[in-house]
Amino acid sequence: MSVDNELRELYVNGLNIPVVPATFPNALLWNVPDTYKLTCRVLYVLAIKGWNNGHYGGLVVSTPDNYILTNKTWKCNITYHSGWYKIKYDDSLWPVARYGSAQGDSSINSQLSPIVKWIIDPTDCLNCIFYCVNDTLIISVQVNDIRALVCMALFKPECFCLPSIGLPLLFCITIFTYFEKMPA
Repeated sequence: MSVDNELRELYVNGLNIPVVPATFPNALLWNVPDTYKLTCRVLYVLAIKGWNNGHYGGLVVSTPDNYILTNKTWKCNITYHSGWYKIKYDDSLWPVARYGSAQGDSSINSQLSPIVKWIIDPTDCLNCIFYCVNDTLIISVQVNDIRALVCMALFKPECFCLPSIGLPLLFCITIFTYFEKMPA
């Protein structure tokens, strides 16, 4: 991931990930991406606060499997809203992210997914703080982890059924039925 000009804040599932040199050594360098290992088994929302200091800016995020990509599934805004990074925050009035005017240089783009896009708020602000969020992310676990997750869900279904996005109980039952049929 990289932010032009500066990564200010990162939130994963509403939790602040400190932007410190030990975690993000390139937070102040837009042309050198940083890597952050997501350790959560369930990803609901990814939120980033960036700062653009003149010229065209934005942010770019990708994972090696292209599960997370900055594209039109993200929303960006230059207006601060309390709780904008939280799982249950209603961003339905936020504008869809715009593809940035400057798509970075070839040295940074070559280190990211070839299908990722630089995004920014719809004004393509030239000197601003901007907030971008993607809350369309869903469960991302490896097949080896599914059985443990299903077992955990039998005892604590709220951990698996994603009540924050309103999935019905039928969805959970369907998943349990499907995974019960999987060979050991």
